[in-house]
Amino acid sequence: MHVDRHLLVAQLIRHEGMRLRLYQCPAGKTTIGVGRNLEANGIREAEALFMLKLDIAEAEHAVRNLLHGQRISLDSVIGPRFDALVNVCFNIGPGSLRGFKRMFAAIRAGDWDQAGAELLNSRYAIEVGQRAYELAAQLILGEYGET
Repeated sequence: MHVDRHLLVAQLIRHEGMRLRLYQCPAGKTTIGVGRNLEANGIREAEALFMLKLDIAEAEHAVRNLLHGQRISLDSVIGPRFDALVNVCFNIGPGSLRGFKRMFAAIRAGDWDQAGAELLNSRYAIEVGQRAYELAAQLILGEYGET
């Protein structure tokens, strides 16, 4: 038997409200969405992976825009090199990634060794440690290292 849940969904949204940022419910529990008690329920793996896919798509879009703004051909930054930039963008956001001017200049020149060195010559590399070394190697070699 197929049950139409639209009325229940609408009622729950009307009763609970829909908040897209964390909030404290009247019982003092950290909550999000339509009454999702994160303290008691957390999120499911499938939900985490779904959110990750959305966040990756957003970071990819931001990197494409950054490359375009830096006058760098998308055809020159493909595969693992593109993914390394997406990884950094995912971690620090497009505004901070935009600040890697010398790295982008090296990418524009096709000097991947220098691009990797510029990634490592940053406060970001100090803060994230091994992650930066792995991503710099990915820029230099054009292939994934550890997986």
